[in-house]
Amino acid sequence: YDIQWGSVNNISLSAGVYFVNIVDSIGCLHEEEYEIFQPDQIVPNAEVSSSTCFGMINGSILIDVNGGSGDLSYFWLNGIGVSDSLYALNDGVYTLIISDTSFCADTFNFYLETPELLEVDLVGDSILPCNGALTLVNVMISGGIAPYSINWNDGDTSLQRVLGAGYYEVEVIDINGCSSVTNIIITEP
Repeated sequence: YDIQWGSVNNISLSAGVYFVNIVDSIGCLHEEEYEIFQPDQIVPNAEVSSSTCFGMINGSILIDVNGGSGDLSYFWLNGIGVSDSLYALNDGVYTLIISDTSFCADTFNFYLETPELLEVDLVGDSILPCNGALTLVNVMISGGIAPYSINWNDGDTSLQRVLGAGYYEVEVIDINGCSSVTNIIITEP
């Protein structure tokens, strides 16, 4: 038999439709059509959650895979967990290799980044120049994730206040529930 694939390399065929001509020893021609199928691409459909607050280890990666063919195998390069999820994670890059029964494999990287440390500072004069004077005090916030909730020990919720002598404490809470507390003691002569 003389098998004619035309200009196609029949050793490494990708998905598609192919035609082949088969000619026997007496010159009879037989034409065949072959279709090679390819499974859907492996897609991890990951739900990635970084740790909520600085220093916490509560990040997670949940996987709901589509695609591939047959049963899927999971291999985390740098994590311990059930095949489709990891819990109690800190910052870092987590790499997952998913393979199917056709030995097709794909590698996926997931990035977890914890928010910066939530820090609060009160900026203002802590010593008043004279008895009964007032000073401007600003709440300076860095880190965490906005928006922030501001709670003074006297019930006020302002970022900027005009205060007299006394003890003042403020707690700032970010959208993830992370908090930071600081205080200022303002004295007068």
